[in-house]
Amino acid sequence: MAIQSNKKRKHEPSSQPSDNDDEKMSNDPNFESVLFDEMTQVNCQLISLANKVKQVDYHYFLNNSGMIDEFIGNIHEFLKQVDIHRKQVSFTRLSADSLSHIFQFLDTTTLKNHCGLVSKLWNQSVEGLKVRVRPLNVDNLLNSSLIKKVSSLKLVNPTANTFKSIAKSRNLVNLQTLDLSDHKLSKTAIGHVKKFQVPNLTELKLCKMKKFTEKEVAKELFHSKFMSNIKKLYLSHSFEGSSKSFIESISESKYMNQITHLNINNTYIDKYNKDTGIDKFLKDKINLEHLEMEFYRLSVHPNLLTSGNYKNLTYLNISNCFVSNQEFVDLILSPNLPKLTTLKAKRLNNFYWSNAQPTQAVEFPPNRQSSLTELDLGDLTLPKLFDHCPKLKKLSFSDFDDDDNNKEILNMMKSPNLSNLEYLDINHWKGMSENLFTNPIYSNLKELYLTPIHQVEPLDVNLVSNCTNLVNLAKLCIKSAHILTNDCLEEFNKNPTFVKLTNITLPTKLVTGSDDDYLDEDDDFF
Repeated sequence: MAIQSNKKRKHEPSSQPSDNDDEKMSNDPNFESVLFDEMTQVNCQLISLANKVKQVDYHYFLNNSGMIDEFIGNIHEFLKQVDIHRKQVSFTRLSADSLSHIFQFLDTTTLKNHCGLVSKLWNQSVEGLKVRVRPLNVDNLLNSSLIKKVSSLKLVNPTANTFKSIAKSRNLVNLQTLDLSDHKLSKTAIGHVKKFQVPNLTELKLCKMKKFTEKEVAKELFHSKFMSNIKKLYLSHSFEGSSKSFIESISESKYMNQITHLNINNTYIDKYNKDTGIDKFLKDKINLEHLEMEFYRLSVHPNLLTSGNYKNLTYLNISNCFVSNQEFVDLILSPNLPKLTTLKAKRLNNFYWSNAQPTQAVEFPPNRQSSLTELDLGDLTLPKLFDHCPKLKKLSFSDFDDDDNNKEILNMMKSPNLSNLEYLDINHWKGMSENLFTNPIYSNLKELYLTPIHQVEPLDVNLVSNCTNLVNLAKLCIKSAHILTNDCLEEFNKNPTFVKLTNITLPTKLVTGSDDDYLDEDDDFF
């Protein structure tokens, strides 16, 4: 018997569709259904073929070797192409953003030694690695294939050699954030830092800068070209105990006027009316958008923040500062802060050496409106304040234990200008239930956080069952179990007003009438 050869079949015109035909078919709305049917049919035929092949002897394989080789080759090619395409479309679906989210939970060693080896595509997709490194691992990091992916670098207990090694590297081209906080930086170390080749560095953290071995070293750094692209600067706990001349010398750097984000928080306030030079430091910061400055005696520098130098400021934190009520009102309503939308002002004037009277009368400029959309007021009581804040969407404040201040707060919370509120957080909440659950001005409220004082009465179940105003409330968080009884929970489920309320956060135990179920911020919730 002659051996049949099927080699010619590979070169004969094929009845299979061309690439153009494939493209036309893929545009067919029924294409996936047709493909499924075809694969099902071929699957059945393969099962049938497998059973039939078992019934032939070696003569069949010898006489039809060409056709059989082609058949097996086509099957292998099909499996190869399907596997490749499946991985490609799966990877496309698993976007780089998703991978970055996964990578943030992995340590540097795992990323460097394993992820890059698993898949080149995974390695290529990494963008924005945040790395903390000790001196022992600096060289490994600098020689890693992932070094160009590092966007944030924090040095832990660095030595002079650490800075020297980094200064020699040309691969930190995508580094945007550098954290040198809480280190004793010598003149030698700063000499190396000034040589860092980091063209995209825009954020520098130098918290506790007072640990510089020499004050002149800090001045040298701030006046160097290393600062030429810095936009975000963190100097918290750096000015405590520093001389006025030192602070002013740093402010003289030409690079300071380009700063957009600045943190100069302190940990305590000076007990004396001392001129620290902070006014000179903040002078001419016309590009400033975000400013945090806790624990300052702002009364020493009247109108510091309303002088007209901060017209681009959108975020301001002056918590724990000494400022009179009138100065505070003038700040909120200043026409020189047209873009200010967020203000943190907790615990103002709350110091034993203060002679200010928190309830002193203040004057509100007529027809003056604030641009604020978010306000953390702390425990400051200023009647009529909210009447001048029509854009507020997020409000946090602390209530008072005494009845007089509670009445003022309650009246403030009835202002029609609060109708745009979407987020409300009340600490030491007391006696405001009726206003919250009946006043129509809260119809846009989406999130409500209540931290009651001890011994406060449970929420009236009738207020919940009859509530018609909180139609947009989606999240309710109460940090005391006895406030919300089981009956109240039932009414929240029954009342159609709360159809959007899908998240009620309570302490882990719901106890009615308990005095010891108050939870602190660090306690667990479910």
